Amino acid sequence: MSSFGKYLEDTSTALRNWLWPPSSAAQYQWRHRVSDQLFLELAKRKIARKQGKRPRYLALRPRPVPAGLLRLPDGRSYRWFPVLKNGYSSVMNMLVALHDVQARYNGYPEPLPGELDADCRIEPFDIRVLGRTETVQYPRPMMAWFVRANAFSAHPCADMRFCILRHPLDRFVSVYRSHMLRTRFEPGWRPYNKLLSPDAFCAEIEKEWHQRPWTEGVDNRRMEDGYARDWHLWPQHFFLGRDATYFTHIFSFADVARISEFLSDLHRQRVDMPHSNHSEGMPMPHLSASLRRRVEALYKEDFEIFGRHMPPPQI
Repeated sequence: MSSFGKYLEDTSTALRNWLWPPSSAAQYQWRHRVSDQLFLELAKRKIARKQGKRPRYLALRPRPVPAGLLRLPDGRSYRWFPVLKNGYSSVMNMLVALHDVQARYNGYPEPLPGELDADCRIEPFDIRVLGRTETVQYPRPMMAWFVRANAFSAHPCADMRFCILRHPLDRFVSVYRSHMLRTRFEPGWRPYNKLLSPDAFCAEIEKEWHQRPWTEGVDNRRMEDGYARDWHLWPQHFFLGRDATYFTHIFSFADVARISEFLSDLHRQRVDMPHSNHSEGMPMPHLSASLRRRVEALYKEDFEIFGRHMPPPQI
């Protein structure tokens, strides 16, 4: 292909992507809104032709921010490395608000028509319209689709790289309270289908911990096969890597207010840390000295890697 032909092809692709842009979790300007609505309308027609029934409601599941790489208006970039049970929902809410993409996600500002109706539910599936493939579903996706938690990767690089550390004892208790004390147990829900004491819960985790299930990756986790496969319990170094010096900013979960200040300064826009503690009112389990040592032994590598950055326990 001649240089002129390649120029025309590149120009055509750029114009098509501008007029018919693929969904992006962090991009939702007017052209994205118009494009998305047109895509959904055409998708409904295509579904009606193939299935004989037109869905009343349909929503896009935008592509997550690749590797958590986000950009500021001045061109600088930053990456957030999410760790489950380390302020994950709170930071996600702030980032979604700062990028003004709340309307893409379930529950904002309140449920839309049909989102609470089981008859309107559509399981996610891919559909192609005019050369563009998207995942559609209903109701709207959960906010966790904005940035996905995943195994650490140093690339792509960003100007600023931040994470939140939490003492393993506090993470253990947080999982216990939300998964054991708050859960309505059902016989078929594995492994969380019966109430265990903190000691028994730790013993169940220890059974398979030596297999290091996190090394199989997020996509291969099988929580029903055992508590150690619940990624809420996986070591923080799975999400954050093994080099604390990689990060430009390391925050303590004990001082999460600093994160809202950090993000507000970056975006030059005030954002407050949302209050999303769903464990309020639940009893705080007692951890004996021996149980504390067992939990800390599970996360020995986290202590070795993050050293002085690891905050003290709050329990």
